[in-house]
Amino acid sequence: MKRRQPPLVYDNPKKRIAANGLPLPNPIREGEFLTDLSKKTWKLGRSIGLGGFGEIYLASDDLNRPVSQNAKYVIKVEPHKNGPLFVEMNFYIRVAKIEMIDSWMAKRGLPALGMPYYVGSGSHYYNGERYRFLVLPRYGQDIQKMFLQQGRRFHVKTAFTLASYIMDSLQYIHDHEYIHADIKGSNLMLGFNSQAPVYLIDFGLATRYINREGKHKEYIYDERRAHDGTIEYTSRDAHNGVHSRRGDLEILGYNLVQWLSGKLPWEGQDLEPDQVQQQKINAMKNVNKFLRTCFSPEEPPVALYQYLIYVGNLSFETKPDYKYCKTLFNQGIREAGYQVDGIISFTNHQKRFKIKKKKNIEPENKGIKKKIIISAPSRKPCIPKNVYRITTRKTANGCPSLKSETDFDWAQVLSGNPEKMLRKTECVPTTKIDSTPPEIPRKFADRHNSQLNDSIPEKLDNPTPEMIRVWERMKQRHKEQQLNNSHKRNKSASRSSSPIENEKEVLTLAMEDVIKRRELISPRALRCSRRTSGKTRIPETTVRSRKNISLYTNKRTTRYCSLKG
Repeated sequence: MKRRQPPLVYDNPKKRIAANGLPLPNPIREGEFLTDLSKKTWKLGRSIGLGGFGEIYLASDDLNRPVSQNAKYVIKVEPHKNGPLFVEMNFYIRVAKIEMIDSWMAKRGLPALGMPYYVGSGSHYYNGERYRFLVLPRYGQDIQKMFLQQGRRFHVKTAFTLASYIMDSLQYIHDHEYIHADIKGSNLMLGFNSQAPVYLIDFGLATRYINREGKHKEYIYDERRAHDGTIEYTSRDAHNGVHSRRGDLEILGYNLVQWLSGKLPWEGQDLEPDQVQQQKINAMKNVNKFLRTCFSPEEPPVALYQYLIYVGNLSFETKPDYKYCKTLFNQGIREAGYQVDGIISFTNHQKRFKIKKKKNIEPENKGIKKKIIISAPSRKPCIPKNVYRITTRKTANGCPSLKSETDFDWAQVLSGNPEKMLRKTECVPTTKIDSTPPEIPRKFADRHNSQLNDSIPEKLDNPTPEMIRVWERMKQRHKEQQLNNSHKRNKSASRSSSPIENEKEVLTLAMEDVIKRRELISPRALRCSRRTSGKTRIPETTVRSRKNISLYTNKRTTRYCSLKG
């Protein structure tokens, strides 16, 4: 006899409850077909997330194939007895159609806007329960997950770039007479390739701030709606049940403080909503103290301080200056030293001033020093070079500038027939440039001459016999120049100097040879005699040996002086 098996018992699935206390719908099987209000059918895919009011599934309008992981649409599903999805559906139908978004962007010249557009909506029965659903485009990762991946802190460029895009979305919503009231990281989604960089989603708390008469609603405390939204970011107005445009900007400010500093002061303290509200009131009364508490020991960004001050000074019905707020965000990016390029990056950030990248070196060549090849210039004695060229451009002192000593090359001088160049320079008449400028005192002349002498090389590379001969003559000439200079200074110290004697003479090589021969002859001592008469007899030997003698006659005395040895 066969043993009877016990009957199968099917347990009722447990009801799922969201964090806000509202019941979540039972899961719908994959492959279910849903038909929207426009009679278009959608195929449901797998569940990709749970919200505060419902569940989100992948969806496709291709009914013949399974819904892939790369589906372009999502469907939000919520039980009919819940209200937030109904509010969101009405918002999308009224102000979020794709034609309205494109028209608003074209008027303001925006290339992209992080505003989701309405695709479809409707009702559906499943297992005896009625559900609402909303079809929307699919987006990427949410900002809250990226915030946690980055260690609960965003880069200053990332945070301010996000805020700039969110400001555009808020302006669109406010221009259509709505308030979002729940701006936070989990309601911000990154876009794909052809989409905007970041999208503001979840309009379950969206409300109108304009009444039926077209006027701004009055500030009236509403206990039923008090503390609406996410408690960490709720604005001071929303704590009183009043939603406003300035409240949306204040919520964005709290998000910025958290993204840049890592944590809000009232975050994670398990405080009552009234206590959180009071902390926010104190924070906005003293923004400087509030930011220094959050960013200690670092300095808070100046742009964030200016933004919170601006938001705190807005009145309840004042329309915010969205352009000014975006200017503050861009200013914060520039002050940090980065480019305002509109790119949302969580790792690499483009600096304002690009640093030149070094050339990539192959692995086998790393650590090997580059060889420096020093080659001597080829000798070209038949091609003279004008190395003494004086430029026509004048310096600040009004004098022509010569080549610097670092550019001077003796090898080029000696290979370019220096004797011919020297004869040309000797024939130039009297407008000479003194080697010691007039501004240099005489006590510095020796130093100046020594610098000129140092420019003569001690050794020549691969010289010819003619180069060696010229080189020796030039060295000898420098030595004689020093002796002549010292001789002139001794003479000027013994008697008063005259302009004629102070003039420097240009000596040719032939004149130098004559002077050397005269120095070999021992000069006889000149005798100076005084006579009472004005006549003087000159010795014949002195006249023969000295031609260059000047005769100075006074009333009582006569002196013979030799100007040149």
